[in-house]
Amino acid sequence: MSRNPRPKPTKLQSGPSGLAPGLSQTAQTVQPVQVQKTHEEAMNDLRQLPLFDKIKVVDTPEIHDWILAHKSFTYFNALGGEMSECNIEGVAGMFHRDQRNDSGNKIFNTQIEPGPRTENFIKPFLDDGSMHMEDGAMVKKRCAIYCAHDTCSAAASFLTENEQLFDTFCSEIHYLKNGIQGMTSDYHKLVKKERMEDGTKVYVDTGVKLVNRGNCISSLNLK
Repeated sequence: MSRNPRPKPTKLQSGPSGLAPGLSQTAQTVQPVQVQKTHEEAMNDLRQLPLFDKIKVVDTPEIHDWILAHKSFTYFNALGGEMSECNIEGVAGMFHRDQRNDSGNKIFNTQIEPGPRTENFIKPFLDDGSMHMEDGAMVKKRCAIYCAHDTCSAAASFLTENEQLFDTFCSEIHYLKNGIQGMTSDYHKLVKKERMEDGTKVYVDTGVKLVNRGNCISSLNLK
């Protein structure tokens, strides 16, 4: 019985560096390119989750009055890139997507498994007593989340990425659809409140404002 001869290995032609064509001398790790989803695509992802049942869309031009009436809520700024200047001051709780803890680690790092990430986030609230067990159930926070404008996808994506955390932490989630653009339109309505004193109309500070309105608007290229 004849045996088939073993084929000879093909020799690659080397390039100028002595390596095969297409290879460089320095090894490089290729990072996958993340394509940002549209608002509707991100919302469709969110609609598939049980968490969606907790979400109420706040789509009103009177967003200033809504925030002032809900200062006791915990707010989440879903904008990435260290956009803490778009945080709201004067509310009970405030977090942003790239926020770091005292150790310098991101709180919402999606590389951490959902369970430990949720436990790490909630622990300080349990420690200070602002979250506790009552009749065998966790007393949760009322939450609100926002991003840049009404077609921004960041808020929906942030909720999807951290589904377990938001489900465990929040009893209800209000999505402020018009986001920063809604807040900065007629911005004086957020920071000043009209009232009558001795028959005279006066404006008093509400105690609520964006950390840095000018930089926030500039960073987002909002008008």
